[in-house]
Amino acid sequence: QRPEDLRGRRVGVQSIGGTVHVRTLSALDRMGLDPERDRIQVLVIGDESVMAQALLAGQVDGVAVGYAFASVLRAQGLRGWDLGKLGVSEVGQLLFTTRAFARAEPESVTRFLRAIGESVAYFKRPQNREEVIRLTARRLKTVPEAVIPEYEALQRVIPNNLVPDPRAMQEVHALLRRLNPRVQAVRLEDLVDLGPLRKLEAEGFFARLHAR
Repeated sequence: QRPEDLRGRRVGVQSIGGTVHVRTLSALDRMGLDPERDRIQVLVIGDESVMAQALLAGQVDGVAVGYAFASVLRAQGLRGWDLGKLGVSEVGQLLFTTRAFARAEPESVTRFLRAIGESVAYFKRPQNREEVIRLTARRLKTVPEAVIPEYEALQRVIPNNLVPDPRAMQEVHALLRRLNPRVQAVRLEDLVDLGPLRKLEAEGFFARLHAR
């Protein structure tokens, strides 16, 4: 019923060092908890659908899942906290490539980013709402009604220009440094190149997409 009730308990994640794991650590931090100090065991369970099932079966005591599965768990009478309202930062998807490829194939990088931008614009257009919800529910292996809260939340938080929140990237980087001391030697500014996105933005690409 309270965050402190998770002391000495088990929480499920998808993988160690992955997005869900970092989200979970950030959520615990926001709630004043520390896995080591508070003896919270982190268990690798599987994807979000498996994590939700594990929680319902009592195999774990807590999971940090998206809005779709959160609505399913709440419907079963479980207690939940909105991580967005807690200020939990998350960078869900990043495109990785080598510097050599980006220099040799700038057009390939640009075309890929254009495709992602078009996908986000399609997702956000009101006339596509029902189709997007149906497809998302099928991918998440749940019912369309459970997807609606996640659909509405992502409408607000996904940026039209695809540029991730710098604060979120910094917080995720800080959490990763705690998980792996080797990350201490890696500077965030050496990893992130927003140049291709800024170029598309300056050309008016995103503005045209979302004006339709």
